[in-house]
Amino acid sequence: MNLFRTKSIEQSIADADEPGRKLKRSLSTWDLMIMGVAVAVGAGIFSVGAKAAANFAGPAVTISFAVAAVTCALAIMCYAEFATAIPVAGSAYVFTYATMGEVLAWIIGWNLILELFTAAAVIAKYWGIYLSKVFALMGVDMPPAVNIAGVDLYWGAFLIVAIFTVLLVLGTKLSARVGNVFTLIKIAVVLFVIVVGFTYVKFSNYAPFVPASQPTGGNDGADVMKQSFFGFLTGAVPAQYGTLGIFAGAALVFFAFIGFDVVATSAEEVKNPQKTLPRASSAAWRW
Repeated sequence: MNLFRTKSIEQSIADADEPGRKLKRSLSTWDLMIMGVAVAVGAGIFSVGAKAAANFAGPAVTISFAVAAVTCALAIMCYAEFATAIPVAGSAYVFTYATMGEVLAWIIGWNLILELFTAAAVIAKYWGIYLSKVFALMGVDMPPAVNIAGVDLYWGAFLIVAIFTVLLVLGTKLSARVGNVFTLIKIAVVLFVIVVGFTYVKFSNYAPFVPASQPTGGNDGADVMKQSFFGFLTGAVPAQYGTLGIFAGAALVFFAFIGFDVVATSAEEVKNPQKTLPRASSAAWRW
């Protein structure tokens, strides 16, 4: 048994075209672009930007975003090249199988499954919590979880997962259209925050633009996670801010650009993937 045997591109495409496995190519460039933007806007920009500014880079978080954007652009070019050469479902799993062998592809495949399951669980849970807060604003007491036989059931998370499961069963095109509507709403919210928030900008808060490096102040081992990877490798004292803090912040805000991976995962359901995938990947990154 050869753990490092590879699977040719031709074989991967042939397997995907087998009766009973072949997926319908129904997604356009617009659908893919919105799908990528939905991931970044949904779980990325709302969650990591403020944390990176507060704990790592300060006002220089703008540089962190620029560093992450350049790094992400390099990854996007690789993903776009692979996805157009092997336009089947699987993303990094398929790419690794074709280049580095079966055992590494197996590891990456399970890592992707774990990542997506974990991300879906976390996002669904907090969607339910936010929904209960919306009800509270309207004067309706709806706790985010109900206790059943000693187990907390987050009804909002269950509801949203059930809805989107039904949409996916009904077809990718329908779920993509529903996702498009939600994404446009989220983009409108982001633009609203930018426009309104600009009127509250205090330029005095931008000085110093790169805060001086300072110790993290922890002694329980968690402080190590608050420094850059370069600082960790060199044995530097765990510290926040400064030049290394910019790169630590870049590692965190990279999460805001991860939509390109979703674009590559949908390669088998795309019309004319050789043209559509590169356009959608680059468009999602620019957003």
